[in-house]
Amino acid sequence: QKLQELMDGAFGLLAPLPDNLQNRARFPTKLGYYLASGRPVFTTAVPSVCEYLADNKNAFIANTCNASSICDKIEQCYKIPDLGLRIGRKGKELALSQFYFMNACSKLVDFLMQIKNG
Repeated sequence: QKLQELMDGAFGLLAPLPDNLQNRARFPTKLGYYLASGRPVFTTAVPSVCEYLADNKNAFIANTCNASSICDKIEQCYKIPDLGLRIGRKGKELALSQFYFMNACSKLVDFLMQIKNG
């Protein structure tokens, strides 16, 4: 409850990801949770993230995981507040359509029914 209140009141949510084997191989659950909040999300360009997210479309994505690159993205959002709101909404839409468990379960049931009905 308290975490959700803090996220709802946040300017944006930060999930910096260094380019390493772990981050190349997974999409962090925390990042999906941040996107679902509807707040602008700031992260870095690693392959697993770039499979789902696009810079200035549904997240703010810095090219590298360093303070300067991430601050540039935060400054961009700060200077154009409407952009941050739009990107936050698009991130939430993506999270609900791609990561929400009910949608994933529905897709799994459809897949299994196709196999059953051959």
